[in-house]
Amino acid sequence: VDADGDMVIVQNPTLAPAIKIDYEPKTPEADASVDADTVNDATRISGTFFKLYPTATEKELAYYVSGNVVEPIAGTTFIRIGKPIFTKDGDNVKVKVAVKFLDNQTKATQVSQYELVLHKDSNWKIVG
Repeated sequence: VDADGDMVIVQNPTLAPAIKIDYEPKTPEADASVDADTVNDATRISGTFFKLYPTATEKELAYYVSGNVVEPIAGTTFIRIGKPIFTKDGDNVKVKVAVKFLDNQTKATQVSQYELVLHKDSNWKIVG
């Protein structure tokens, strides 16, 4: 304690030994509520969307996205899409997926997690 009554650390504290934690997050699983045709359609539209996403204009995104639920991104290049997980949500289908992009400036890869809501009228659109 110094003259003003404040605690002063004069030495770096010692780090505790590494602690092992036996926890792994639960991997989401698809349920049987989404039929095979819907999974195929939604997989195709998701894959096409993410390939175009980094370079798409707002007008191009409008074909796949309703409103502004997904903002345009720039400066990245699509690398690959992970295995999507589909679940039924009323008339919609929820898609959880990880997508790998390359940052064009730093050349670092980044993995972005998406949870999209798809709806089909005349074609599939991302609505949430």
